Amino acid sequence: VDGRRGDSDLVANGVIVDPGAPGLPGAPANTGNVVVALRRGELILTGDAGDNSVRIEQGAARDSLRVIGLGGTLVNGQTAPREFAGVRAGLNANLGGGNDALFLGAGAAHLVQRGLVRLTTGSGDDLVRIETATLDGRLLGNTGAGDDTGEVVDAVLTGIVTLDASDGDDRITLDDSSFRRGVRLETGLGMDALTIRGSQFTRPFIADLDSGDLTVTLIDSVLASGSRLRGRVSR
Repeated sequence: VDGRRGDSDLVANGVIVDPGAPGLPGAPANTGNVVVALRRGELILTGDAGDNSVRIEQGAARDSLRVIGLGGTLVNGQTAPREFAGVRAGLNANLGGGNDALFLGAGAAHLVQRGLVRLTTGSGDDLVRIETATLDGRLLGNTGAGDDTGEVVDAVLTGIVTLDASDGDDRITLDDSSFRRGVRLETGLGMDALTIRGSQFTRPFIADLDSGDLTVTLIDSVLASGSRLRGRVSR
């Protein structure tokens, strides 16, 4: 492949070191780069069209977060983790298209995050996992179209939770967690599965299904009065 100017060899062929020459093999092109910036106390992560994989964990200080690229994903163009202090106004992570993986928490220290948390992965077969964390604010999660997996494990969520899995065969697991405000799950077309295990709900849990099928497994958990599962549901 000649790699002349104007073609797509940068993506398809590796790294072009001399326009007009063949592309040289480099890092896998699909792992991507995530740009991270702190703006007015809000930590903002922006992915690309590649298969981004990152972990966000508690930093050294109470108001700091550490962002780690996994599986070859770069953070601000670097392989080393980046730590950001002064995260007081929430978290906004949008990894864009691709088969992405976003892990929040489960580092060496319990993660505590205040303010609005937005987790978006876009289209693709994505994984979003919140583990060993306290989110002291509202959570908005959207995994976009694709066969996605969403997991909340050993976590405390004090604000309203809205999860949108969109179209695809999605798997949602709420395990050993406490939800202090209302929870709303929205799914699209597809064969979806919701597993609730060892979790507590102080306010109603509402699941809205858009012409899809949802299988619900409830283990050692009690839903609050007023909870509703709308759509075709089997248990």
